[in-house]
Amino acid sequence: MYGQASGLPDGAFIDATVPLPSGCGPVRVRFILRWDEGTPFYAVESYPMLPVGIFIDDISTTGAAWLLEHATVNLGNGGTWHFDRAAAGVALDPGKTFALRMRPEFGGLPMAWGPTTMVSTGAVVPPPPVTTVGLTGTAAPPVSGATYSLGQKPGATGYRVVVVEAAPSTWHEGAETSPAPKIINGAGGGYSLFSTKQKKCGKRSFRLACPVTGGTASPTDQWFKIDRRLLPSAVSVLTFSHRALDMTNTQFLHAEVSSDDGVTWTSLWSKAGGRFYTGTKLKGSRDGGWTTDNVSLAKFADTEIRLRFSLHTATGARVVAPTASNQAGVWIDDIAVSPGAEIGQSMETTLPASATVFTLNATTAGGPLLAGKTYRLRLYALLGGIFSAWGPALDVVPTATP
Repeated sequence: MYGQASGLPDGAFIDATVPLPSGCGPVRVRFILRWDEGTPFYAVESYPMLPVGIFIDDISTTGAAWLLEHATVNLGNGGTWHFDRAAAGVALDPGKTFALRMRPEFGGLPMAWGPTTMVSTGAVVPPPPVTTVGLTGTAAPPVSGATYSLGQKPGATGYRVVVVEAAPSTWHEGAETSPAPKIINGAGGGYSLFSTKQKKCGKRSFRLACPVTGGTASPTDQWFKIDRRLLPSAVSVLTFSHRALDMTNTQFLHAEVSSDDGVTWTSLWSKAGGRFYTGTKLKGSRDGGWTTDNVSLAKFADTEIRLRFSLHTATGARVVAPTASNQAGVWIDDIAVSPGAEIGQSMETTLPASATVFTLNATTAGGPLLAGKTYRLRLYALLGGIFSAWGPALDVVPTATP
């Protein structure tokens, strides 16, 4: 695309601009020095003290996007595959563009790449509206209890009302032995989730890495959940610190949220490792220290959520196998949400299809109603053995009135 030959040295750096081809998919750019066979030239070995050769600096592009390889999918003998977060290696957030291309292998030898397909994730399409049912009544019942009206749903074969306690909560997870961490461990395989090798503060932190079996990286995500049901507000923020060491650029740490009690998870934040293999050598960079991130939970305000951290490794990726003593993986410490409330005790009451009211009292709340304490009431209907979507929440605070 661009070439220059001269018999004389340049007096200074020369700027060059080259148009890149368009409409042909992703391209790669390289710089190469060639010379005519038989032509004399200066060899650096012959003139070690002279600036022999050509020097290139300040390389950039404008009006083009850089592509970062996230994941590789092995289809075996062919077939179809589903393009989702696991296949992409990153969250499919709205507005992202991905380049997809494929090439066959014959006898273990890769052939030429096929044409590139560019796909973009559009705006999140909201689900179709679902008719929900709710409860109506006083937000300040006496401690002796109160009666609430049920929103009737045609065809319902029954109802359930869930009463949970919600209270402002200040908590911190740092993997320390005391107090014991309130987490659910979904990690392991040659290493422990709890590590003393790296820590932001205290004596321990959480570690996630990718187990390797027979030289092959495990395709299973490594994770741990915060074993708390949270109720964030419009100003709540998830805060945590992290440090990636021998974590490759085909591995991605995610902070994730679930609003359906852990059935599905959505990535709030992600980070790729900085290491990569060239041949047998591990290159790239480690984090020089701990980084603290603050992630807004505003979009989940007034929604009951759970949190987890997961490490996703691209299928077939080459990674550093973790051991108890090496630096493979990423460390997480100082996890907190502030401000926010935590969901405590939960009590469920089943009602027949003919029910028109629900009584909140010591029995249906799971204990005596306490003045000043917040209780959240939610109702859902049973339709042919399937529960409808949750109705709107009703928060009530009992008064000291008997």
